[in-house]
Amino acid sequence: MMSDTPLATSPPASAAAIGHGLPAVEIFSGWMQIKTQSYVNVRPRHVRYSVLAVHPMKPTSIMMYTFKFQPSTDELAAALTSTKQTYSELKFVPWDKRNCGFFLHALDKENRPCVLEVDVKTTELFDSWANNLTSESVWRNVAAAALEKLPKSNTEMWRKGASIHRGLQNGTGENNCFLNVIIQSFWHLVPLRRLLLDVTIKDLPASDDDKANGGGETQDGAAAATNVLKTLKATMMSYEDPSSGSLHPKELRQGLSLLYKTDQLFAEGSMADAEETLLTILNLMHQQSDLIQLTETERAALKRTRTVASKSVDGYVEKPVAIFDPNSIPHIVFSHQIYDRNVCQSCHHASSWELCSNLVFSIYATAALSLQQTDMGSMLKHLPDAINGDLGTCHVDTCNGKLATERVIHRFPPVFAMSLLWSSNSPPKEDIQALLSTISDTLDLSEAFQVDGEAAKMTQVMHGIRCQYRFKGFVCYYGKHYFAFFFSTAHQRWLLFDDNKVTDIGKWTAVVDHCVKGRYQPVLLFYEIPDARKDSSIGLFRGETVVALPEERTTTQASPPSPPLGKSKLLAALSSSASPPLRSDTCVSTERGPAPVVRTLQDADKSLSFLPTSASKLWQNITAVNEAIAMPPRTNIMLKPAQPHEYDVEFPVDAVVLGLYLEKLDDDLCVTAFPRTPHGAMLEAEASGVIGLFDTVVMANGHPLGHYSVERALKMIQAQKRPLRIRFKQSQRVQTLLDMGFTIDQALDGLRAARGSIDAAAEHCFTSQT
Repeated sequence: MMSDTPLATSPPASAAAIGHGLPAVEIFSGWMQIKTQSYVNVRPRHVRYSVLAVHPMKPTSIMMYTFKFQPSTDELAAALTSTKQTYSELKFVPWDKRNCGFFLHALDKENRPCVLEVDVKTTELFDSWANNLTSESVWRNVAAAALEKLPKSNTEMWRKGASIHRGLQNGTGENNCFLNVIIQSFWHLVPLRRLLLDVTIKDLPASDDDKANGGGETQDGAAAATNVLKTLKATMMSYEDPSSGSLHPKELRQGLSLLYKTDQLFAEGSMADAEETLLTILNLMHQQSDLIQLTETERAALKRTRTVASKSVDGYVEKPVAIFDPNSIPHIVFSHQIYDRNVCQSCHHASSWELCSNLVFSIYATAALSLQQTDMGSMLKHLPDAINGDLGTCHVDTCNGKLATERVIHRFPPVFAMSLLWSSNSPPKEDIQALLSTISDTLDLSEAFQVDGEAAKMTQVMHGIRCQYRFKGFVCYYGKHYFAFFFSTAHQRWLLFDDNKVTDIGKWTAVVDHCVKGRYQPVLLFYEIPDARKDSSIGLFRGETVVALPEERTTTQASPPSPPLGKSKLLAALSSSASPPLRSDTCVSTERGPAPVVRTLQDADKSLSFLPTSASKLWQNITAVNEAIAMPPRTNIMLKPAQPHEYDVEFPVDAVVLGLYLEKLDDDLCVTAFPRTPHGAMLEAEASGVIGLFDTVVMANGHPLGHYSVERALKMIQAQKRPLRIRFKQSQRVQTLLDMGFTIDQALDGLRAARGSIDAAAEHCFTSQT
């Protein structure tokens, strides 16, 4: 005899959505005559009210509930909360001898295979049952609609199958949100997570001098950097392990705080910028590349997928390939090598190619909105048009044509990262909605940019599959707080990560509504080449086989040759056409024009290109690192007009000493002395008359330096690609003392004696006068 689904009183509404899982959802219902097929005995037929249902989390399989009587709404709701008393794994099979009958192959209520003989009264009912029993799209739509109606629930761990998504702690006053969203980004970006989980971070080798001296400041800093990387890997390992308990970024935050304790960039309890945090950690990984070792399996997989390839097409020599380090995880994952050059629209004279972006491609939100494009590819393609009006006219003497920007991408990275720079922390909702509307699900970088070099080769491999990206997630900001949204590919759901809370948002339209209503500004966007696995949120990657791409030899037309890459055209023009700033002994403040004036230090008699033998600590070494790992200039920032009282100085390409002595006074990075050769000769920096004592350092090649410690600033200067251009700001300390009526010599003596304190320096000056 058939057993029917027992009727029960309805539980509270919340009970249906908690416990073992969500309730099943009705698809179709009606009366039918059912008999369980048997070859042993003849079983009776029963008329039962039958309900087809689907579980929201399993939309590819349906089940059937049977009742002696038609259940009430509450009774049906109670029954749908349990899957124990159901026929499951239903399979419709036509019954040739019956016009209104069919077979159902299923698992019975005790999970045993069975065959049900089913009869319905009319052909219309037969068609309805057949359609609902065989249409998987109907099941999916019903399941999706049910999920959308459910209230959004928060949890510290969102897990389905092998897919793991976890929140990270942020206690009151800790201000860890900026770090939490970066950790979430590292986890959800599959290529980066995979490398971080598989990489071996070697212990820092101690040199003989360090051992003899008991270590040192440099050794301590390098050890702190290594510990940060080890902590980051440990955090990723804990994320992967559901039994690891609540996740907290405390150790990583402490490591960063210790590493940057002098400049207090990541001091515990303070707030920081998410993009700056991302770039800082990536730069830290890059600088520690010699201590990072990939497994042989991982390295072989990267070679097969051409992830580490970065060679130019034969004959193409304009853009150097040395900016790519195959041992650097940030370069492997993010390096896209986008170059710009200016071309005259009249005479077609072109400048040299310059690296525009390498790891994170920056976009001004106002420029993106002004283009009014409907998708990300079109917006990126037309983005140079937004800046063409600011380029001016051709620099050729006989030409006055307008300049336009040409942009080319040299490599398709596994992850294409973009930064959105907003002019306001509270833009109108219309701007947020307009920008979100340009974010497309897919992105073809070969359509968004002109391609050359390795990228041109990859467009010919497997129909350009390595150019196709899917939108994976983004970081947003509102009210001094960061959030992250990432997509679960296995379950086709968008998830919101708000510190320790993980919220199932659902479809993209719901994400847009959520951001617009909350006025969340997107600040970091991530596109990813789809992983071969079904679920890119699964953490069990080790030992995975990656299919090798076929090698294809293609002939790509090389770009026309141009002069070797060297100084920027604009830098050269500024150096030759603008008069150098002159510093008066009695006046510090001078008015500046709208464009930066660049003074190039090139006095051969007073060269900075040798390291003097003097043992004085005044010699601060700025020997350039290998070009393969040098940081490219941030051209868009470097070429911005200098602010009042600021000026630029370009150092020789082969400079190994700064010719200045830098000290940290209060929060300023100041020039406090000019070292000289053992014979007393001035070096170029002093002899130029451009740089003044107690002037502050603003940035080098567009990279801010003022907030760094002296040691860190010197390392940043060493890491810059040559030529080196440093922006200074004339000293407000000196000017204040001059305004009091003191001479320049008195002001400088007072500031030296008072270690930069204006009040103490003034008192010193008064005392020395009497």
